[in-house]
Amino acid sequence: MTGAQQPDALKRLVIFVITLAILGTLIALVGYFAVDLPQQNNVQVPQNSEECDILTVRLAACVEKCSELAMLLPGGHPLQVECANQCAEYLRQFEAVCTGFRS
Repeated sequence: MTGAQQPDALKRLVIFVITLAILGTLIALVGYFAVDLPQQNNVQVPQNSEECDILTVRLAACVEKCSELAMLLPGGHPLQVECANQCAEYLRQFEAVCTGFRS
C-alpha cells in the first residue's frame, strides 16, 4: 500500500462506520415507532384505581385518628381498640382491592 492509498482506505472506513451508525439509528427508530410507542399509548388505568384512592385516603385518616387517640387515651381503651380494628379492616380492603396494583 502506498501513502496515497492509506488516507483513501481510512476515508472509506470512516464513511462505512458513519453509514452503519445512521442505519442502526433508523432501524431503532422504526422499532420504537412500530412497537414501543403504540404500547405506551395504549396503557389504561386499572378500573379499581378510584377505589384504591378512596381506600388510601380512608386508611391514612384512620391511622391519623388512631394516633391522636393514642396520645389522649390510656392504652387498651375501648376507643383505641375500636379504632385499631377499623384501620385493620380498611387495610384488609385495601390489600384485597389494590394488591398488585400499587407498589
